[in-house]
Amino acid sequence: MMAATVGRICGTGLLKHKPSHLPIQISSFSTARGWSRGRKAFYATCGVVAGGAGALLFALDQSVKATDLELHPPKNPWNHKGYFDSLDHASIRRGYEVYKQVCAACHSLRYIAYRNLIGVSHTEEEA
Repeated sequence: MMAATVGRICGTGLLKHKPSHLPIQISSFSTARGWSRGRKAFYATCGVVAGGAGALLFALDQSVKATDLELHPPKNPWNHKGYFDSLDHASIRRGYEVYKQVCAACHSLRYIAYRNLIGVSHTEEEA
């Protein structure tokens, strides 16, 4: 009831049409005023297609990330982390044999120098 009364008193002045030159000034700034109807439709279509393509690319980019399924490796108490601990040399030799028999078919050790393996997993004669 109160809102209706305030609206009747104040609303009458707000609803009166006051002539203004602002719409005329704004329309004079338009660059599309001289364009034909087909040209306006073409640019509107291009804008809608570009916006849709941008939205599609954004949606595809967000779906590929799948950040909520991220798994973290467990923290294991490895025995080679200490200052005076070292790797198990028998395990290193077994790992190299597995590489030689399985992995070497597709992967190379091009950037690993065999001189770095002397005393770790190879003797000087094997390298």
